[in-house]
Amino acid sequence: MQCVSTKSKNKNQDMKKIAYIVLPFLFALNATAQEEETQQEATPTPTLVQDVNIVREFVPAIKDAGKINMLPRIESTATIEKSSAVYSTWTSPMATRFDLQTLPSATLKRMRHPQNYREGYAKIGAGYPLGFLGDFYVPIVKAKDCRLDFLANHLSTFGKVKLDDGSKVKAENMTNMAQLAFTKNFFNADLISDVKFARRDFNYYGFGFNDDFLFPNKDAHNMLDVAIGFASRPKARGLNYGASIGYELTNTTSGLTENHIETKGFVTANWDVDELGIHLSLDNLFYNNPAHNGVFFGNMDDFDSYSILGFKPFYKFRRETWNLQVGLKTFFSFNKGKPFRITPDVLGELALVKEIFYLYGGITGDNATNSMRDMFNENQYLSPDQHVAQTYTPIDAYFGTKIKVFDAMVFNAFVGYKHIDNQYFFVNVLGAYIVGDNQAIFFGNNYFNVVYDKADVFNTGASITYNSRALSILLKGVYNKWNVSNQEYAWHKPNWQLNTNISYKINKDITVSANMLAMGKRHAKGYSDKVVELEPAFELSTLEKPIKLKPIFDLSFSGRYEYTSWLAFFLNVNNVFAQNYQRWYGYNSHGFNALGGAMFSF
Repeated sequence: MQCVSTKSKNKNQDMKKIAYIVLPFLFALNATAQEEETQQEATPTPTLVQDVNIVREFVPAIKDAGKINMLPRIESTATIEKSSAVYSTWTSPMATRFDLQTLPSATLKRMRHPQNYREGYAKIGAGYPLGFLGDFYVPIVKAKDCRLDFLANHLSTFGKVKLDDGSKVKAENMTNMAQLAFTKNFFNADLISDVKFARRDFNYYGFGFNDDFLFPNKDAHNMLDVAIGFASRPKARGLNYGASIGYELTNTTSGLTENHIETKGFVTANWDVDELGIHLSLDNLFYNNPAHNGVFFGNMDDFDSYSILGFKPFYKFRRETWNLQVGLKTFFSFNKGKPFRITPDVLGELALVKEIFYLYGGITGDNATNSMRDMFNENQYLSPDQHVAQTYTPIDAYFGTKIKVFDAMVFNAFVGYKHIDNQYFFVNVLGAYIVGDNQAIFFGNNYFNVVYDKADVFNTGASITYNSRALSILLKGVYNKWNVSNQEYAWHKPNWQLNTNISYKINKDITVSANMLAMGKRHAKGYSDKVVELEPAFELSTLEKPIKLKPIFDLSFSGRYEYTSWLAFFLNVNNVFAQNYQRWYGYNSHGFNALGGAMFSF
């Protein structure tokens, strides 16, 4: 396999290659046409790309949920979808997406001096409270038919946080990541491989009793990803195909290691308008026993190895004014959970006025694996001895409309219903002080475990996007009504969420933006702090006390100044009202915080 070095003469093609190559396994069955359309709506024009956006410690991003296309490629036709809430839970005042889809080198490029365009970049920054940011990307090999790229980044914060009891504690978070991505372009197919290692260090700073001997107050998650795959070049007619295999290792300082091997593939047959296809998936998860048990891992039965095999056949009808996909999702589970599950997968859209007024809807479902990696990414304070069971969603139905008010403005609204079996909710691990003979005080610790329940979720949401050359506006909101069977509340789930972003390019060098994140009421499971007698008839449920968490209102401002074709400066000021909210019960947020630095293009 020989790479022939050439100098590209087409800058737009180069940019597309860069974004395609360095994305972590771009085609791994998550790249959807819905996501492409969302990015087009929510991302400003090229001169307004917010590559230096630094987000707060809690980033409840609301984005369009892709459900129809699961192929490892981006289709040429976008599909309309509803909006759903996705909650990110990094607890640092200076979290960043490190989003390689919008390379800083692209925005460092001066539009009036395209000949000065460069590909590599470095970004460094520091902030208050104490924290640091580093981001580095360089194309090692740039050839006509193959690329090899390297990315590394660092993000850390060590500032103190004020807890509800008035104490101030150091909240430590640090992530380091290095990645190599290789692609080889053949005549009718692409080969892509990816190797990435990341480590996340943090401490359990939330309030609650914590004996460092029994429950370590610091932890680290080590993550290794290796993936390789191929996909045919999309054809208007004929066969399209692709396959990938990936290995994910997730390890904690407790000694438990999860090995996740994920194999995926698809085959589709395209005619002039219609498409018949199937995509397959096989998830194998197995675990290494920790070197020591202690309080953790008293019973390793929950961590038995298991596999999930998925078959998803479908048929797509494509017409001038309507599209319809009819299919099924089937899941076969081995050694854990129910052996067979099935959901419908029927999705469609109708153009009442083509390119202006659309109706869309669907009835689908899912069976989520809930790997250690997934859970730690959602809540890093989850106790390492918690194995989260699969989540089965037999019905996820929605209906919506999308209207192009005028060329620069799009309105999208939906209503939906979802029934979920075995929905997990995060609750604090129960702790207790022994205060006398047969007496104790119970409380919530700063580790989390999960409880399960059946849930019905009714939701509705709307979004408005506006993009012009100088001004970009995004307004999104979702309202959720949770009904649970056995739990008193849907713990830590908000009833509504808003996201607003306004970006304005003052001139060719200066861009400013404002971002507001708001979230409604949530409840956490707490316990009464009174002394109780541990008698045989004692019931712990009598001490449970729901805790109402404060609403979240987080306003931030950012700015970028492009000084030259190779140098730019950025500044972000976050949580300007210094709200002391909690994303997870016991874990207060950083107050006012800021981060500034410089970006270099080379």
